[in-house]
Amino acid sequence: MTRLNFKWVKRVAQYSTGEYLYLNKIRLAGYHWNSARSQGTKDDSTDWTGEVDLPFLKTQQVYAESEEEIKAKVEEIVTSWFSEALTTK
Repeated sequence: MTRLNFKWVKRVAQYSTGEYLYLNKIRLAGYHWNSARSQGTKDDSTDWTGEVDLPFLKTQQVYAESEEEIKAKVEEIVTSWFSEALTTK
């Protein structure tokens, strides 16, 4: 399978942090600060939350400690989804 050319675009909304993941002009996923907890507190690895907007996924929400980690997790899920969707049997 060829490499997918993902593009991360900053969210443009008041009081919003994070980015959306696009493939060409189609928004596939995104991540943002986990607003269920206060910024600056440290407990486990739930600082950032990501959601994947692809059909037929069991787990569409993931959590991570850093922006780099959440981006990697989201891209992994999306890449895996496309790999399975484009595989012919």
